[in-house]
Amino acid sequence: MSEVLAVSPHLDDAVLSAGGRIAELTGAGHRVTVFTVFAGLAAGPYSPVARRFHEEWGFAGDPVPHRRAEDLRALSWLGADPVHGAFLDAIYRTDPFGHWIVSGVPTEHVTRDEKELTSRISETVRALIESLRPGLLLTCASVGDHVDHIHTCEAVQTAAATTGVRLQLWTDLPYAKLPSRSLPDGLAARIGAHSPQPYLLSEHAWRAKLRAVGEYASQHAMFWPGVADIDHVMHQQAAGLGSVFGYVGPCEVLWEPAAGRCD
Repeated sequence: MSEVLAVSPHLDDAVLSAGGRIAELTGAGHRVTVFTVFAGLAAGPYSPVARRFHEEWGFAGDPVPHRRAEDLRALSWLGADPVHGAFLDAIYRTDPFGHWIVSGVPTEHVTRDEKELTSRISETVRALIESLRPGLLLTCASVGDHVDHIHTCEAVQTAAATTGVRLQLWTDLPYAKLPSRSLPDGLAARIGAHSPQPYLLSEHAWRAKLRAVGEYASQHAMFWPGVADIDHVMHQQAAGLGSVFGYVGPCEVLWEPAAGRCD
């Protein structure tokens, strides 16, 4: 049995984007640890964006303990082990002057400098790699340009480059709205990946992913507003990815950088 480390920005990203791949890996006897970076407890006061999200999620006060509980139940369907990080989600962070990092929705293209945060995340991931000795490292490709996904992608690429572990980057769902055979030029250059690695999911892995996604009830209305049959929408998207590669059935697409980070 070999070790696999998946580094997820938030408490749902790994499952939404690579839950089937994780289920396949655990089913094949690999031990998968999912480290969620931005899972730190947020005591408040809360930004206007955070208060809006809390209302959508149906939580009063700090929602992170509830979301961590959702994540525990979700990863149990995949047979993966959760590790929750202490870094704060962008909606809870401020800059050195006390200004909210995120002041609007969507949470992308944030220009405030947080290079120190990226470095601290990379150090944490490097320590996990040294402890677990994984043969494979998974994380997001930061499709969609969410600020926390960019921090995670860059930090993990740096850690992978210094440790030599094999790295694959998943296509961020539900943010991705692009043909799965290509990435935007800027993103492809940033992550140093151009060739997709499609994975046709077994029925077992796909069902496990659906059950896992079902545990993130607080996020459903935000990701799929007004949608009653989430399983159907997910199947349409996953089957659409598969059809690009001539597959009949749900598929996940990962990207493998040529070597380490690409500046």
